Parts: sequence; C-alpha cells; structure tokens
Amino acid sequence: MLLRKISLLMQILFLTCCPNSSWGTPWNCTVTGLVRLLSFPLPEKYSVQVESKLINSSTINLLHEVYFQNISKLTVTNLTHVTHCLYDYNFNQLVTTVTDLKGTRIGSCSVNPLQKLSPCVPGHTETIPLFQISHHGTWVATDMAQVRQIISTHFELCLNYSSQEEIKLHAYIADSWTFPEIKPDVNNIVRVKFEEVDGIIVNDYVGFHTNPTYEDIQLPFGIFCENMKSHNISLPKIPNVFAMHYEKIFLEKITTEKLIFDMNKKYVLHEIENQNVSHGANIIIYDYYTGHKYTIIKATGQCQNVEKLQIGDRFVERFSSKLKMTDALSFFFLKKSTFEYIGMRQLRGVMCNVWTGYHFEKASNENITIEWYFTQKNWTDNIGETAERLVIFRVDVWMPGNPEAYVYNIYQFDTAPPSWSTFDITPCASYSDKVHFTIQFYVNNKNRTILRYLTDHSSVQQLQVALSNMSEITPVRIAHTEMDIDLDKKKLFFSASLLDAPKEENKQFRSGIKDNEIAYMMIQGLMMNRWNFSIEMKMNLKEKMIVNITAEKIWKSSADRIFSSTTKTLELSTTAYKATATSKPATSSVFKSTASHSTKHTLKSSTTHSTRPVHTTKHKTSNKPIITSFITSSVHSTTRRSSKASTKSSPSRNSVPSTKRTTSNTPKVSSVIHFTSSQTSTPSKTTFKTTLSNKKSTNKHFHTTSMTSKSSTKPSSTRKTKTKVPNFSTIPAFILPGPMVCSCPTQPTSKPCTESLAQSSKDTISQSTLVGSIFGSFFLGIAVALILYAVRRIFINKIKGHHISSIDYPYTQF
Repeated sequence: MLLRKISLLMQILFLTCCPNSSWGTPWNCTVTGLVRLLSFPLPEKYSVQVESKLINSSTINLLHEVYFQNISKLTVTNLTHVTHCLYDYNFNQLVTTVTDLKGTRIGSCSVNPLQKLSPCVPGHTETIPLFQISHHGTWVATDMAQVRQIISTHFELCLNYSSQEEIKLHAYIADSWTFPEIKPDVNNIVRVKFEEVDGIIVNDYVGFHTNPTYEDIQLPFGIFCENMKSHNISLPKIPNVFAMHYEKIFLEKITTEKLIFDMNKKYVLHEIENQNVSHGANIIIYDYYTGHKYTIIKATGQCQNVEKLQIGDRFVERFSSKLKMTDALSFFFLKKSTFEYIGMRQLRGVMCNVWTGYHFEKASNENITIEWYFTQKNWTDNIGETAERLVIFRVDVWMPGNPEAYVYNIYQFDTAPPSWSTFDITPCASYSDKVHFTIQFYVNNKNRTILRYLTDHSSVQQLQVALSNMSEITPVRIAHTEMDIDLDKKKLFFSASLLDAPKEENKQFRSGIKDNEIAYMMIQGLMMNRWNFSIEMKMNLKEKMIVNITAEKIWKSSADRIFSSTTKTLELSTTAYKATATSKPATSSVFKSTASHSTKHTLKSSTTHSTRPVHTTKHKTSNKPIITSFITSSVHSTTRRSSKASTKSSPSRNSVPSTKRTTSNTPKVSSVIHFTSSQTSTPSKTTFKTTLSNKKSTNKHFHTTSMTSKSSTKPSSTRKTKTKVPNFSTIPAFILPGPMVCSCPTQPTSKPCTESLAQSSKDTISQSTLVGSIFGSFFLGIAVALILYAVRRIFINKIKGHHISSIDYPYTQF
C-alpha cells in the first residue's frame, strides 16, 4: 500500500503544478501562512547528491541529480544495478537505461515522451528531479525548523490524488547558511519530505555544486539509444588522404603507431611497435598497385619480408569479391554504421563534438558500439602544411564480450598529401634490381631567380610522376630522386634509381612494366627525342610560375651519386678508365674507392666462375658489341645484375669494338679493356686533364676478367690469347667516380699501385693511342702508353689523385 501511494505522489504534485488540471483541487488539506512562493530559484546549472530514506521500510537509496543545458539527469543506485534517466526538456523525451555496477548495459534503452511527474524508477515518486518539484506549485511558509543542525524555513504544499487520499509536501530551505559554489541569492534546499497516510519518505540534498560538465548530462559511455532525438549536427568529412599518430589502449597495454593513408596513390604506410622482436618498430608498406606488402625493420633499415596481399590483411577490403584497398570510412568504422550526435565532451583539454552509434560487424554478426570524437571548428591543429580543423581526435570501440573499450587517441592528424618518397621500398630491392640514371635538361626560362626554385620537393615529384607514366611503372619504383641546377649554364640534372617489380607477381593486381631495364629504355627513347616538360612552381600562396625544360641527355650514373647527400659544384667532365686483364684464370675484381661514401655493394656472378664477364650486346646497325656493364664491388661502377647478363643492355647509337682474345706462343699478358657508360653517343672531342696526389696504395690486387665478343656469360681461361689493342677513338669514356687501387701485372712481385685517369674537354677522342707518361707526385697529368700492336705488356705508372669532371657527365666526381 505504501509503494502504491508513493507511485502516485508526483501525480498528486501535478495538481499544484497545474491548478486548472482536470484532476481537481486539494481535498481536506490546509496550510496557513503569510509568505507564499510560486517556485524555488535554483542555480542555472548544478549537481547534487540525494539520500532517499523510506522510513517505514528502513531502505536507503542514493541518487545523483544534474541540471545543465535544459536537461536533467538522474542516476539511481541500489545494491545490484544503476538506473540512468535523462530528462530532455528540449525534445520532451525521457531516456532510460539500466547498467550493472561496472557499467555494462542490462536490457535495452527506452525512449518515452516526458511527463512532468514521471519518476525515474517506476513506482518510486522520490526519484523525481528536484528541478520539477521546485519550479511548480505555490508553497506556503509556515514556521522555522532545524534540519541537520541547519536553521531552515519550512514550506508546505497540500496535494490530493483522490477523495480518499491526501499527500502533504514539506520543503526546508536554508536562509542564512552559505554553501560552497552557491550564490547568496539562490535558495539552498536542504530537505524535501513526502508525508502520506501510510508512511513518510525523506530526501536529503547534500553536496551542491555549480560546475557540471557536458559528460554529466549524457548517457554512460558506450551506450547508444537508436530512437533518441538529438541535435542535427552532421559528422565531419573523413578525408581519403591523411597521416596521423595514434595511441592504442586496451587491457592495460599501450602501443603507439603511425599511419600514412593515401587512397589516391593507393599506398599505406603503417609503423607499429612489435613487442615480439628485439629491434622494436616495423614499417609495413602496403602497395595496392602490385598487390604486395613490404616489411622493413625501422632500426636497421633492412627489408624483413615481401609478401603478396591477401584477404584478411590490414587495410584490405573485407568481404569483397576481389582484393582492393579499404577506404577511410571503413578504417574508422564509419561505413555501414548508424550514429547520432550526443553532445560535447572535453578531451585532453580540447572541446570535442561526440557521435555514438552501432557498427555492424559482419564477421561476428553483431553490433559493436563506437564513439567518435572530432575537434570543433574553433580549434586548430597546426601540424602539417595547412591548419587542420574538425579533425578526428579519438575513437572508442566496444567489442562484444570485452569488458573494456579499445581507445584510440589520435595525434598530429594531417591531411596534406604525402610525397612518393614516403613509401620507400628500396631496402627490399637488391643492388642488382636497381638501375641508376641521370637526365640532363636545358631550362628554357631566363630568370636566374626562378631557377633556384626548381630543386624543391614539388618540382622533383612532378618529374617523378611524369617519368613513371612514360615508363608504365609506379612512382615508388623511381626512388632516391635528386635534382641539381647549374645556374650559369641553365642545366638541370635529375637523378634517380629504377627498381624492379617484386619477383613474385600478384595476379589480382596490375603491376605494369616489371623489368627496370625496359622501363629505362622507354624513358631513354623519349629523352633522346628532346622531351619537353612544364614544371608548375608555387612562388607564394597566390602566385604560380611555369618553367619549361627540355631533355638533352640521359645516361646510367653511379650509385653513390644517387645516395649522396652533399651537392657539389657541377663541373662538366668526362673520366676515362682503363683496366688490365691478366692471363691467369678469371678471379673476382676487387675495387677500393677513396670516395667519402661508406655504402658498398657486392655483386655475385650467376655462373660457377668467381667473376662475371663484361656483358655485351650488338647494336641494330652494327655487328660490333657494346660493353655495357662490369662486375665490381664498388658502388661507383655502373654494373648490371648477373641474372640479366645475357638479355639486357643499354641502347646505343654508336657501336664500340670489344676486346678479343687471340692465340699466341708468347707468354700471356693482360689486355686493355675500356668501359662505356650507358650514355652511348660518343662526343666528337674530349680533352684529358689529370691531377696527381701522393697517396700510398693498398695491398689489394686488381684482377680483370678476360672476355670475347662471342660470349657474354662465361669467361675463358684455357685458350691461349692474342692481345688486340682496341681503337680508343671509338670508345666513350666510362664514368668512374674516384681513384682505384690495383696491382701491376708487369712487376715481378705483386706490389700495389694506384691509377687514376682523368680526361677533360680539350683532347680529341679520335686519337688512336694515348701516348705519354707523366711521373712524379707534384705534376698534373697522367698518360698511359700503349706501345705497338704486337707488344705484350702495359705500363701503369704509380700515380694517384682525384679525377676531373667532364662536360658530358657532370656527376662523375661524386
């Protein structure tokens, strides 16, 4: 009987709130007094703890009431569960949900029209917000009373539910007492008592505060009511190109990850801490052009693995008929999701708009609850090239069966497009899978100031993309790009490395041209036809400039030029290099360079011999082979990989005679071999200029490989040879980046000697023999005397020094 009367208490209170109601007027209940109040003024926003005591049943319930932004939230806690009631006066709705003591939802979330006297817990009139009680009805002051040792004014209000039942409400308001955070002109309600015929209910109000937050008037985290009305605020747009760092927190574990996502380029870079290995972070690059992923150890820069993409991999569209890259909406669980705006929350000191909703997980056939945090438009994240607004700031994911949420705290969200060099896969390409090349352009613009801007990142990337289009490969395979400008002669030099496609093809993706040699030939064909290109440069935020360039030359350049971080003065130079081939069985050639670069590459022959012979190919218009590559351990040589020795070569317009071996009864001596770069057009005139330096040579011996024009894969070591001196006037100079250390085969003992031959632009290459020898440590110049056709020996003098730049190959000094 008592519970039934309590459930009707607030309905009776409605008679006071609405005196014209059809419920009638109070019956047989009178109050007397001179002071009357229509309502009790309360703070504009407040939170208060309520201790509710049912006197007859000896039961105590704890309540927490918050009023803010025209919304009251009442939380009722008992021994087993917690009831959350949201009184939304803006949309006239009462939203109720029940959770256990840990916050896990029990049952469904209900949304009902708001009644003025609707209790939070059905049948318990004491669970009505104070906001409604204090603002309705006419209260009469009767006397003074002491409540909890506080002198208070006693107000009364009579209500009746029917002709048989009466209820009297008592309110006690402290007059002269001050409370923390409560202004003096605001009434402080100490107690509200519900007096009925069968019992008394007392609500004591303690702990008034006036600083509630937006979180206090929202449902618990991770709870979504689908039918709940809310403000129509649209979710900010998620870009398809972004970079971010994020902190993932789950079950007391914290990991920090980095993500660069580019839907337009179809590449993803994911850097994640791997706790199962000692080297720390792994960098995984997802390539959705060829369908591969590259795993690189960040600490060492070594390639760990190259795999084909498959269903189930990260960033691969799930439940799709074919492999394809997922979009940004799917990554943030926004695709195929139902969500609504729930309000604002402060996160890491930043005020954010929050959306919550369901995302249907097809794998488990269940809904997972997601909360998305976005910064407001008045907040700016100045991380990248532009000021970012309305960026995603945090994502919370509640998986079914997990007691805690996955928390993703997002930092440094940047929507600026990443450069192609960001997705660097060169660690996963061996030295034999690379072709290093350089293109010389003539700049048609006359303004020297404009030329200085040509080496910026934007210009390099424009050329990189243009070359990838003409060679039918992705720009990622044009790696280690570098651009230099010669202001005086208006020359632009573009250097890069062409990479092979992965050896194991993913047939579900298009890979383009697989072989970098073919890609180089396609580029070379267009460059030799004086290819024209227009570079668009931004001078400032508003002004743009178009610079026209014309290709003049292209050649294969040394590897150290590509990896060099120092830009030297561009001198136009050509370097000649001569090596000797001994009559001993072919052995490995060992080069030691005095260049400053520490990177070294060692190539292995594909044959059973210890060295690989010089590869030759025949020009379409000539039967004479052209020497295109040579096995060496130095990074400065322009070698080609052994796996392509018999099939690949650089195209040439002029053929070059090769060194042939003949039979003779005389003792075998080394034959002279000249090497050409991939720049096959022989200049008509070249001068030679030499610089000597007194440096001690090393003890390493230099052994060259004998070869014939008939074989390009295996050297012969059993047949007797007859040395034939080649015509040096038809052999272009080979690009050699530095002095070499070798052994002199003509000496009785293998004493070390050093040779450095440099050529300048004043001597002509049409001269049939290089004659002259320069001895001494302070003289400039060096010459190699080639005596008579039948003479069987070569004199190599002890001289050492750096070579001089040439006109045709300006990168030889690096």
